Amino acid sequence: MIEIREISPPRKLSGLSSFLLKFPYNPQIVDIVKSFSPAVFDKKNLTWEISSSYLSQLLDQLTYLDDIQLTLLPGEIKEISFEPLTENEIKSFRYSPYNHQVEAINFGLRPEHSK
Repeated sequence: MIEIREISPPRKLSGLSSFLLKFPYNPQIVDIVKSFSPAVFDKKNLTWEISSSYLSQLLDQLTYLDDIQLTLLPGEIKEISFEPLTENEIKSFRYSPYNHQVEAINFGLRPEHSK
């Protein structure tokens, strides 16, 4: 049995949610999971974490190998709030960034660009 559980926020990956996979060791399953980069293995819990964008492809490949138990989060996931850099944060940089660099950092911090 392959257990797949959605978590939010992700532990090691970016985005709004990710999936944890737990299964008895099977080299075929491990190879499939590793093919969805980035796939992060947690030695403590013996689980794999993968991005939520790979769920349908993962299910397509794993259904041929074993039964799957899929657990999704109830309801909608909260939006990640975005706050531009403050003057104090900008002054804390080792070198003073140019205005276009501050704009680029703020652009990259927006949730729609963290996927």
